[in-house]
Amino acid sequence: MPAVTQQIPNFLGGVSRQTDDKKLINQLTECVNGYPDPTFGLLKRPGMKHTNVLKKADGTAFTKTELADAAWFFIDRATAGSYIGAIKGTNLYVWTAAEGTFCTVTNTGTGYLTGTKQDDYHFRSIQDTTIVTNKTVTTAMQADGTFVANSQGTLKLKSVTNGDVHKVKIKGTSSGTEHTATATVQSSATFTSFLTGTHATHDLLGAVKSLIELDIPLVTLSLMVSGTLILMLTALQSAEPPNLMLLS
Repeated sequence: MPAVTQQIPNFLGGVSRQTDDKKLINQLTECVNGYPDPTFGLLKRPGMKHTNVLKKADGTAFTKTELADAAWFFIDRATAGSYIGAIKGTNLYVWTAAEGTFCTVTNTGTGYLTGTKQDDYHFRSIQDTTIVTNKTVTTAMQADGTFVANSQGTLKLKSVTNGDVHKVKIKGTSSGTEHTATATVQSSATFTSFLTGTHATHDLLGAVKSLIELDIPLVTLSLMVSGTLILMLTALQSAEPPNLMLLS
């Protein structure tokens, strides 16, 4: 193979694992203790500063053996500070990055921390949450919950005007029978009173509650007042979901 002589303008392309014929002229296979800077060129890597000895909650220092083969990770919270974390066995340790101060951690996942080395874990930080994934644990579906699909209905109320008649139609029986609850808004009514009152004809909650107790015993009612979320109806034994319709 003939010798090739060429000039290299700089080494600012960083490290590349591509084959030599694919590398850019200023890329390197290895850069040991070097730091490519676009202004000052290839510099020697800056030295390290000893900040503190990693300590336990009682102030005594960890030994090398106690943290051997731990899985290390870094947490950056921008203005809230940065932290260094380590998983050793089923223990989770965190220190501040600036001072090395020990942080109190509430560890409720000891049964999940079964890894024995760095490669057993994967760490991902998203905003203020750091997700720890144990790659040695086989994922599986959780057991089915008790929720029954199509068994709940929600009702939204957007206005309360004197004299308005609001109707709620519910069809929640196997026979398909439709039931209607009717409430007429009174002049003194407010959103809160109309939604939480128990009057059978002047309050929406009272009208629906009265209807359910008299005609649809297999449907229960719970009140959820949050913004415009008003009522939740749950069919306990009905084969069909309670279909709701609000008529103003």
